[in-house]
Amino acid sequence: MNRMLLAALPLMFPLLFLTCNRAKPAVNPELVEPAWGDAVDGVQVRLVADKRQWRADEVPSFTAEIRNQGQRGLTVIAQPSGAELEFDGQVYDEGMGSDFIASLPPGKHFIDIRITLAQPWQGAEELRLALGKHTVRVAFYAGPGDWKDRLRPLEKAQITESPQDRKVRQQLDETIVNSRDVRAVSNPIEIEILGN
Repeated sequence: MNRMLLAALPLMFPLLFLTCNRAKPAVNPELVEPAWGDAVDGVQVRLVADKRQWRADEVPSFTAEIRNQGQRGLTVIAQPSGAELEFDGQVYDEGMGSDFIASLPPGKHFIDIRITLAQPWQGAEELRLALGKHTVRVAFYAGPGDWKDRLRPLEKAQITESPQDRKVRQQLDETIVNSRDVRAVSNPIEIEILGN
């Protein structure tokens, strides 16, 4: 019996070698979950494209997520109007504004924030969906839990163009800017616009 085993060994060795060195199947990049963007004070943003390739007559769409893995409670506008879009290095915002400010305590995770490139994005240049590859990211601002409370007296003021009201408007704008102390940017996503 040992002789038969020894005689069969040269035949079994190539099979063993082929079995161990078999190439792993390729992973479909569409199915790989993207990494999160860098943490800023514990806040991270992730962007996931609905698909990577789009026909020219389609509108690219994405899902964003925000999570707070930090130590302090924050607030965030967890909807598209609270996002900044970065498209091929150019920054755009929706310009719509929002009163939907949500609490973002440590451990909180917002999902399913729908972003499309058809939204009314405003920037220094017009957003053009040319054929080819493009890089897309989003950013969300978060601030201390009380920043909305600091805005309320200023928002209720009737603002006209008088010098005193312009001062109130300037104070409101400064409060908004100074209250958003965290800007978390997502991972970059590469998409491609194809001809029809």
